[in-house]
Amino acid sequence: EEYGLLNSLIAYWKLDETDGIRYDSHGSYDLTDSDVGIDSGAGVIGNSAISNSSSEGDSRYLVISPSPYDSVGSSWSLSFWMATNDDVNVETNQMFPNAWTNCCLFRIRTTGGVLTVEGSVWHDPTGVNEPTLTDVSKSGVYGGGFIHVVITHDLPTKTIRVYYDSVEEHMFVYNTTLCGVSPLSANPFENTLLSMFAGDITGGGYPGAGKLDEIGIWGRALGADEVYA
Repeated sequence: EEYGLLNSLIAYWKLDETDGIRYDSHGSYDLTDSDVGIDSGAGVIGNSAISNSSSEGDSRYLVISPSPYDSVGSSWSLSFWMATNDDVNVETNQMFPNAWTNCCLFRIRTTGGVLTVEGSVWHDPTGVNEPTLTDVSKSGVYGGGFIHVVITHDLPTKTIRVYYDSVEEHMFVYNTTLCGVSPLSANPFENTLLSMFAGDITGGGYPGAGKLDEIGIWGRALGADEVYA
């Protein structure tokens, strides 16, 4: 029997590889590099994965398909660290990860002339494929460096919690169901686990420059005492 953070851990990517495949250090859910276009640099622990692209339509990404867990019909947690890439123009919209846990999106982007951490969760309040977005962005201006993000989903209570740097900033209860796929129909990876640094593939025209590190997926909702940066 596994205890602590190993309990119900599905996959964990350290992202220490310098290029190519990023290996799952816990299981066998390795992330594929689109065209060996994702680079490497200093991370929170060891290396991080970096996209240097700031051009719309330049779709570099890490991806796994099919998803190793059920984002709608099960409890789960997603944890990762993200940061802007200082090597590119920070005034450019930046999306990473384009992380549909098939219902969530987090990115750092320019809003009102300043950089902010933007988060959103899509759910279907009527159950007839009419997606509604709930904003779960981080309060305040992004001050640089890595941000630790944790999203938990408790299916029995239909509760989503979002933590930034170990602090719970959002909690909401949805009515019916989470969205099973991205509401952006142009996203060709809507049934995948992760399509990070995704550039223009979502149809939104956002370049995918940024850094990502230490991604974990659990098959349960982590408790507040387990969420720490």
